[in-house]
Formats: sequence, structure tokens, C-alpha cells
Amino acid sequence: MHSAPTFVCVLITLLTLYFLWGWYTIFPTCQTPHCHTPQFAVDAVFTWVDTTDPEWLEEKSRHETTKQNFLQAGQSRFNQQLRPWDEISLSVASVRKHLRWIRQIYIVVQSERQRQILAPHVQNTQIVLHKDIMDLGAQPTFNSEAIEAHIHNIPGLAQHFIYFNDDTYVNKAMKATDFFACGQPIFRLNKTQTLVQNLLPNAVKFWNWGGIIANSKEYNLQLLNYSHLMYIHHPVPLTKTLICDTIAQFPHEWNKVAHTKFRSFDTITPLSLYLNWGLLIGEVVHICHDNIKTYYSEEDLDFSPQHSLVCINSLQPQDFEKLRQKILD
Repeated sequence: MHSAPTFVCVLITLLTLYFLWGWYTIFPTCQTPHCHTPQFAVDAVFTWVDTTDPEWLEEKSRHETTKQNFLQAGQSRFNQQLRPWDEISLSVASVRKHLRWIRQIYIVVQSERQRQILAPHVQNTQIVLHKDIMDLGAQPTFNSEAIEAHIHNIPGLAQHFIYFNDDTYVNKAMKATDFFACGQPIFRLNKTQTLVQNLLPNAVKFWNWGGIIANSKEYNLQLLNYSHLMYIHHPVPLTKTLICDTIAQFPHEWNKVAHTKFRSFDTITPLSLYLNWGLLIGEVVHICHDNIKTYYSEEDLDFSPQHSLVCINSLQPQDFEKLRQKILD
């Protein structure tokens, strides 16, 4: 008579224990290791493309494919009412204002024409062409992940650097130790998403469009559960050594994404792979959200001065000016 309620109680207890086990194993620490102020140089790296450039559009159309496994990543999310350089110029300005210890800012663009378009709006930066970091077989590419697979090849790049998307902004003064702990990149995680991804790995394949999750079975033997850990969409600290070590471990996977012209379901997400592999081999520090407040929105400007890092896109021109004032004033 009491077997059904007993079974339910046991099931609830087991699920609760499983939840708690997952929580504590996923987040072993929320603290950054203590160490001395870093003495190494740190650079900033951006990637950028003017998706309104007729020459770029013509070249892209010649390489487009109808394969179903390709994501629509070649299409721009860019608001045509904004100027192509608005977001990156603001992002660069936010780095200059709030990360004064950055040694050099590099921006990777496809061609000399794109360099000439951008250069007047991001003065005192080093603009690098795809041909400077990619072999001929990988060019041209319209895949941001293929470009990210090559950024460690930037001539003169420091061993330690922070990778920025052009819709990410620094909103307040930060220290190098907010990005690197004892010289190691800090891996900040989306706590809720990471928990669900570890407890429900099969469901995640349909939730997350990134290749690192879709292909997680291929890496589980080497990355264990860490293949499901996801970074927050904000500036990502990296080292050239970490990237080279990851490529040495996964040469086939890296080569595939590095030579894929459009973002695809069949390739890895390089940034996720770098951080996950670094976490497993001890080259990355794993913490959850700490005192660094982050903010992400498609278009809402309702963030406070306490937010250190901000990611906002799809803004209308009048809202973009408000964003500029909030970030730089």
C-alpha cells in the first residue's frame, strides 16, 4: 500500500543528492587564487568585418554553400542603421579607458580594404590582416570561429592576451588579476547553464548551437564532464601556450574548424575547447561568477555602474549613443 509513496520519496532523495553532487563538482571554487601582481604584458585582440562592404559581400556570395549543416553565421546581425565601425570603436575606447595596463590592441580584419575602412576610427591600434595569421588554404573565411582558431599567430602578440568581440565593453576599471590568476586565464562560467549542461548532457545538444557541445561525445574520454562547461559571452583571457597545447592535442578538430569558411554544426568552438582543455590540464583557473559583475542583453541598457563587463547588441542608433555615454562618461 505504501510502496508508491516510498518509491517517490526515494526518487526525490536520489535526485536531490544528484543535484547537490553536480553543483559541488561543477563549482569546486568561487575564489581566485592569491598571487602577486602579474609582471607580464597583456594585449587585447579584436576581430572585425564590415559586412556592408560591397567587395566583401561579393566575395562571400562566391563561396556560399547550401549545405544544411552550415549555420547562418555568415549573415550579419549588424543593425544597418549603425555605422559598421560604431561598436568596435566604442569597445576599443572602453578598453583604453578602463584597462590602462593593456600593452597593445590588435584588430584582425580580412583585407587591406577593410583595414582602410576601419583605421581612421581606431587610431593607435595594430590592424592585422587574415593573410598575416592564416595559411592560404584557410582564406578567405567568413567564419568567426576559423579566425579565432588563428589569433595566436598575430605577429608580436604577447603571451597573455584578452580576446574581445566588438559587442563587448568594459564598464569600469579592472585589474589584470581580474583576467589572469597567477598567470593563468580565469574561466568564468554561466552557473545555471553549466549546471544544466552537466546534469542533462543529452538535452544540451539541442539547446546549445556551439559545436563543442554538439560534438561532446567525441571529447568526453579526454575532457570528461568539463567538455560541457561554457564560458560567458564576455572578453576571454587566453595564452598562446594554452592554444598551442590544445592544438597539439586536437590537431584534426582544430584543422577542420580553421579551414571551414562558414560556421558549421560539424566543427568545434575553439574558445570553448581552449578553456575546457586548459582547465583539465591545469593551465586555466576555474571560478564561477565572483565579484566581477557581468551584463548581457540583446538591446536593454538597464545595467549599473557596478557591472564591470557589458555585452549588448542590436541597438538602435539613439540607444547606441546612450550606451556610449554610459560606458565612457
